[in-house]
Amino acid sequence: MRLQVLDPETKFSCGSCTKCCDQPWGTLIERDKAEALKQHDFSAYPQLVGKEFYHADKETPEQYYVLAKGEGTRCLFLDADGLCIIHKEMGPEAKPYPCLKFPYTVTETPIDDRISVDFGCPAVQSMRGPQLSEQLEDIQTVVEQSERPVSRDARIQLDPQCTLSVDEAEALYERLWRIFESSRKGDMWTRFSAALSLLVGVRRYKQQVTSNETNATLIELLRSDAKLPDMPDVTEITAYTKPSEASSPARLLFASTVFRDTVPASSSFSMSFWKRLTMFPKLMSLARLNGAYPSRLLGRNIDINQVLAHPVEPTLDDAATDLLLRYMRSRIWQRTLMGTRLSIIAGMHQHIHDFSAVVFFARAEAQHTGKNRLDESLIRFGLNRVEFHLASQQRLFDQNLISWFANQLQSPTVALQSLRLMSLVPAPVQVEAESTNA
Repeated sequence: MRLQVLDPETKFSCGSCTKCCDQPWGTLIERDKAEALKQHDFSAYPQLVGKEFYHADKETPEQYYVLAKGEGTRCLFLDADGLCIIHKEMGPEAKPYPCLKFPYTVTETPIDDRISVDFGCPAVQSMRGPQLSEQLEDIQTVVEQSERPVSRDARIQLDPQCTLSVDEAEALYERLWRIFESSRKGDMWTRFSAALSLLVGVRRYKQQVTSNETNATLIELLRSDAKLPDMPDVTEITAYTKPSEASSPARLLFASTVFRDTVPASSSFSMSFWKRLTMFPKLMSLARLNGAYPSRLLGRNIDINQVLAHPVEPTLDDAATDLLLRYMRSRIWQRTLMGTRLSIIAGMHQHIHDFSAVVFFARAEAQHTGKNRLDESLIRFGLNRVEFHLASQQRLFDQNLISWFANQLQSPTVALQSLRLMSLVPAPVQVEAESTNA
């Protein structure tokens, strides 16, 4: 029997901050719910009188409309008290499903449904409220259980050439989770480097084994935290002297991660393959990591050169690091992307780019406000932009849309190059010795 499993570390209770109701992207509402809005008497709310509550969009699925906006990017139904008018007037079940479900996120694995939360939410970031385990009944009313059958015989892709049994994959996930434990030493970049080293070690180990049977020795090694045979050493991660030194694949994958920040909010729904291809020159331009672009999420131009040149201390403060560690543990626990939508290696690589995007937006805000340390408030700012607006939206250049993207995501070598893009530790200065004549 398939079970819904709740993230044991996370907490949530809505603080009515309204951030999820005030964002640039459109909110889909089911047609029957949208039509019910027209039948309801909202005369007690002058701001709704004479307004269209929703509209059709040619890029939305046929069974949905797009909920209207009020002032700026605020939802039309966001009241002055920070509460939802639909909820107050018609009950929670009348709200669009994305609103009803938020901030819960679900990953379907071969053996269970894993439920965690969106780390763009300030209440989630602050660990506000009770543990999810104390809210099981409430969560089950808004998060539907998958009908996918349990498959303990499934094979989990480490990469396209290597698969793991469910038990091997579970042992690997647990060890990856431990790499990001707060009690362990190391900054975020060192931990990602350690995770990549582990993944390469597992791949090399599996290449020596011809059978697809579950390997008890591998599971024991993973559970013991012992170094695997032929596992590479953890690489020190330092920044490039200038972004153009990074490999083209690393820069292009990062650009594809933040690309939504460059397009109109109306591009928040499905988009044809050919329309995306017409945007490819714009993506290539962003991938140079040079010059400025108009940021939809920050509401101003971001000069990438100035952002990356702005001096910041080479370490995050402790609270910022702790928040990022909780964020990554949640993603690993939930199996987000890793071994579900993507292979485990490709999923970890995409996590690196999402993490780098968080740091990028934090650095952009630091440059804008004149700060020289990436503190918790700046990391919260970055997480809000990435988790609300990039990682939770359909990626315009999806990891599986073009085979080149998928192939590059499978490469641990490119992943290490990607990890350097937003490193805060300067590269060692190469000093050439003066030549002397004998």
